[in-house]
Amino acid sequence: MVSAGDGTTLGETWDVVAFRVSGITSEDPLASSYLTNVNSDEKPSGEKWIWIGTNLRTNWTDVSWSGKRLSTGQDAQYAAFACLGFH
Repeated sequence: MVSAGDGTTLGETWDVVAFRVSGITSEDPLASSYLTNVNSDEKPSGEKWIWIGTNLRTNWTDVSWSGKRLSTGQDAQYAAFACLGFH
C-alpha cells in the first residue's frame, strides 16, 4: 500500500494497493492495483475501491483526477508495483 495523497473531499485520503496475481496462464508475471480511500478519516467512510490496472497496462479512466493529483497517484501506483519487484 502506497499513499496517493488527498482526495477532493476534506479528510479523504487515497492509497494504491497492489498485489501479485497468481494462477494466470500467461508467462508474464502480473500484479493488479486498486485506488482506495479505505483509510480516510471521512465519516461515514464511503469506502471505495477503484481498479486502476496491472503492471502491464494501467487504467485510470474510472478516476476523475487530473494534473498533479493524477500524476501523484500514478507515481504511487508505480511505487507499489516496484515494491512487488515490478519495474
